[in-house]
Amino acid sequence: DERLPDTAMFYSINNCLQGLRGVSFGSFLIKRVIERLSAEAPHIQNFVTLSPVPGFMRWLRAQPSLDTLLEDTQLASVQALLARQEAEADYLQNDKDLRDALLFLCAHYLVNEKSRGSPADAVARFHLGNGARLEQINWLADSSPNGLQQAAGLMVNYVYDLKQLARNHEAYQQRREVACSAAIRKLL
Repeated sequence: DERLPDTAMFYSINNCLQGLRGVSFGSFLIKRVIERLSAEAPHIQNFVTLSPVPGFMRWLRAQPSLDTLLEDTQLASVQALLARQEAEADYLQNDKDLRDALLFLCAHYLVNEKSRGSPADAVARFHLGNGARLEQINWLADSSPNGLQQAAGLMVNYVYDLKQLARNHEAYQQRREVACSAAIRKLL
């Protein structure tokens, strides 16, 4: 039936109990939910997250120089943003150079920036380690004060493609290879 949903969206996976801090149930939970949804609702074929990028602005502010990564107009827009005390959605919304620069820089951060050989971003490490694919970066998806402070309002989609999970997981575990979509590669 065409009216049945074909996509499940995972929004928030949190460990709410302090005593369980450091214990990862998220990987098990996502895989279990996907298995159960696949069995109970076979019309659902797409499993996608809407995920934060909590380390992006901290990483961006720590960069000594961005001039090798950005064109002059983009660099000026990013420097103006970094000089502000707080990012506001209205400010971000009206600058195409800033939008293009932040989308590129976020893709660069998620795909290329490493911490001890793994992606610098903890959320990216989690999903990529599970075999998900970095699919899309969403502009101003989280315009809350926290979303603006942590990631300039950016959020990302990771796709859990059942046919590619094992291969992506293996490539990540063996070579720290980041599975990403054509849309992400185009940003780079």
